[in-house]
Amino acid sequence: MTARDSLDVCFLVNHLDTGGAQTLLRNIVELDDRPNVTYTVCYAGSADELAEEFRALGVDVVDLGARTEPPQFDPRPVLRTVRYFGKREFDVVHAHLPYASVLGRIAGNRSDAAVVTTHHSISENYHPIERTLERTTRSYNDATVYVSEAVADSFDGRSGAPKLTIYNGIDSAAFESSVQAADSEGLRAELDVGDDTLALNVGHCIEEKRQLDLVRAVDHLADDDPGVHVAIVGDGPERSALEHAVRERNLGDHVSVVGRVPASEIHRYYAAADVYAQVSVYEGMPMTLLEAMSAGLPIVGTDVPGIAEFVEDGETGRVVPVASPAAIAGALSSLDESQRRRMGQTCSDRVAERYDIDRAVEAYHTLYEDLTSEPTVERGAVTR
Repeated sequence: MTARDSLDVCFLVNHLDTGGAQTLLRNIVELDDRPNVTYTVCYAGSADELAEEFRALGVDVVDLGARTEPPQFDPRPVLRTVRYFGKREFDVVHAHLPYASVLGRIAGNRSDAAVVTTHHSISENYHPIERTLERTTRSYNDATVYVSEAVADSFDGRSGAPKLTIYNGIDSAAFESSVQAADSEGLRAELDVGDDTLALNVGHCIEEKRQLDLVRAVDHLADDDPGVHVAIVGDGPERSALEHAVRERNLGDHVSVVGRVPASEIHRYYAAADVYAQVSVYEGMPMTLLEAMSAGLPIVGTDVPGIAEFVEDGETGRVVPVASPAAIAGALSSLDESQRRRMGQTCSDRVAERYDIDRAVEAYHTLYEDLTSEPTVERGAVTR
């Protein structure tokens, strides 16, 4: 490839529901003011919540036709990918998430584009079929990106390319401003928190996120006044189990299973909270963790890669063993107001310094320019 007067970038992603990868793509587009760059978003199918937001940014949105859940077991997008990219030429194909990574490598091979793959989760989280397909097609990458050192360390690096870590980012100033403007007292009244410490968790309700450990943690503290109220915001297959556990333990006054909240309302929960709890068994680099830190909340996080990498015990929060409700309970109840304020300020400063979205977007823009301005070389040999 040689330097071009224009740059045509295509993103490939599993779906367009709200998530960390989708938010990153939107930020890359939204913060790119270069007139010579155009973007297309192709998604395997299914959820398309963010499609209109991308179209409003002037992005072509292409549905590759998967209609099953999860889409990675639907073969139809593979054929559509071959057909679509046989007709379209792109300079860069940038794929996110395992199934879309395979599609992206097929697409790049069809259109002679530079292929970039970003991994957002540790490899152990991939379905065995996904791991096999990802490993088999990895040699088609021109650059492989990982969102954290934890994610990078989970892959074997067989593509022959050095590992490149570009941390996820957040518009910390804008997010903090929205949190400060939110009605925190009104929400605390709605949840009937009173003077309790409000611990927030935001995320998909799945077994790996271990929200049930938060319910069990409150149960450890439970008496007439445990002093801690947990709010779990999100939906998913484990939500009914969480609600059942709250009823069974008679914790309705101390645990709120809120369900899904519109993006325009989420700032109220961060504003009302005193501490954020991320107690998953694994993570890549959760955007909710960055949001909580940007909102000035100390973190109670499990000692697993992808969380402990960003939570420094005693400085930005408390690190606890995985699957340990008693330890979670102790951490939530031990943070007094002065500690929460000090740790929360450190969290806010750290996000602004290290994980602001401008840093991530600039890194990707530079990567695209590097890949399209250098001579063509053997697949898998080019990274920054």
